[in-house]
Amino acid sequence: MRFLSLFDQTASVSCFPLAFSLDRLTYTILATGFIVTLPISAQAASALPDAGTVLQEVPQVQPKSEPQKDPTFFNPAEDAQQYSDDSTPILIRQVEIQGNTVFTKSTLQALVAGLENRTSTLGELQRATAQITQYYRQHGYFLARAYLPRQQLTDGHLNIQILEGNLGQVLLDNQSRVNNQILQRFTAQIPLNQPLQEKTANRTLLLISDLAGIAGTQASLKAGQHTGQTDLALTTLAGKSVQGRIGLDNYGSSYTGQYRLSGYLQTNSLLGYGEQFSAQVLASNQDLTSGGINVQLPANGQGLMLGAGISRTDYELGKQFAILDAKGQSDNYNLNLSYPFIRKQDKNLNLKALFEYRKLWDEIAATETKTDKHAQVERLQLSYNQRDQWGLSTFKGGFSQLELTASFGQLEIESPSALNIDRQSAKTNGHFQKLELSFSRQQVLANQLTATAQLYGQLASKNLDSSEKFSFNQMRAYPSAEGLGDEGWGATVNIYYQLSPYLNAYIFKDLGHIYQNKDHYIDEKNRRYLASTGFGFGGSYQQLDYNASIAWRDTVAAMSDKDKNPRVLMQAGWRF
Repeated sequence: MRFLSLFDQTASVSCFPLAFSLDRLTYTILATGFIVTLPISAQAASALPDAGTVLQEVPQVQPKSEPQKDPTFFNPAEDAQQYSDDSTPILIRQVEIQGNTVFTKSTLQALVAGLENRTSTLGELQRATAQITQYYRQHGYFLARAYLPRQQLTDGHLNIQILEGNLGQVLLDNQSRVNNQILQRFTAQIPLNQPLQEKTANRTLLLISDLAGIAGTQASLKAGQHTGQTDLALTTLAGKSVQGRIGLDNYGSSYTGQYRLSGYLQTNSLLGYGEQFSAQVLASNQDLTSGGINVQLPANGQGLMLGAGISRTDYELGKQFAILDAKGQSDNYNLNLSYPFIRKQDKNLNLKALFEYRKLWDEIAATETKTDKHAQVERLQLSYNQRDQWGLSTFKGGFSQLELTASFGQLEIESPSALNIDRQSAKTNGHFQKLELSFSRQQVLANQLTATAQLYGQLASKNLDSSEKFSFNQMRAYPSAEGLGDEGWGATVNIYYQLSPYLNAYIFKDLGHIYQNKDHYIDEKNRRYLASTGFGFGGSYQQLDYNASIAWRDTVAAMSDKDKNPRVLMQAGWRF
């Protein structure tokens, strides 16, 4: 634990050089006395905040917006079937199928094999032919059509002709900032002069809609230049070139500043490559500042995205820790690749690979200690979401999300004294692995009544650095750094009632359980269970969003910061 390092360093206070000033000596003795007089249990339960702890308090990405429903591009109506009522018997000895390239003749003939060596009416022949059309459409070839051409049936040979709906060309009307060449990488995934398959076309159009700088995509089908050909007319609509948000909240801790001003700025395809640049800044009413820049751009026309980011967080502890003159910094660099294995209107599956390098240092001037460390981590994240019409009453509809993240990293403590203490205590130095899981559900319950729920947790291979510890996503009756541990789980449930288009009221329950250390090495309670209950109001009006909640703790008092019961949280933001 970090308080042990303070004891180790303060043991040498009596060995100061004679030139050491009396003021400095007095300050150090007072600071040392402050640390020593802290209750041991409090030190064990909530170590002195460091760069990793502070990093957990800073939101790393722009808050996610409500999931939007993707447009449906192709919804072909069933052909109006009109079958002949002529009852004249027709003898069929053999069925010949022409125009097929997707399926073999034997496959299609099996669908109409019952026509051979028997008599049928014209209506029965038409119905059998429609089975071939249906077979194509069941496999996604929604333009395909089988029909009976004009023919003489005196010899008993029936000819069935198939138009498979070949794509002639893609007619692009690009109204966005994305270059035509970039969009053509995507449209090239739809093969020309081949049967148009809904799955391929639908995926491509959704991937184009996902590009930065495109507000939406419209598609229509037109008759091609040749018989049996169809052209795809594609229109891309221009989205905002610049957007962002400025926000104010009181979610911070007392020792780094409770009140925080944040800003987010995003540019969309200013260079014309479908790229997205984003910048985030945050500053508290104390000495906490954080900022980051991220970029993401398409690597090919199949949905592969390349991203990179850099961020820095600086802090200086105040309030109860001010006498220590403690400060620190964390620098983060990352490269990432993501690919959508499934991209549909109702479900999506994405895989993201990320390499992260993190540099951290902490300094306590009162005891003349400084700790330097760095970590490199490889992460694999699998994310899945699904929209459905499930429900227990006439009100149906929901949205589910599942995320699984595996991390493989190595921490290197560079400061010899800190490394020696770590070897005798937490043993965080070296290789580590952890697994994170999150599941959330948004469900319509009734008119104007919606519920959201989330269950999440983490498993670790060993004791972790504070920057990699599990933290509660929401535990609204406690400080943000209260629930830090190597392993744990959390759950939260919210029930919203829409009072007006601009305001909703909600009640909530948060609960969770943590193991502060994977490998218990101190004689203190290692497990903590926390729970909170409360209510709140939130909503948006034009570009303004706002939220306020009040929460009561159902379990023990807070230990990482000043305890408040109830705790009031507020935030407001302006989007542009």
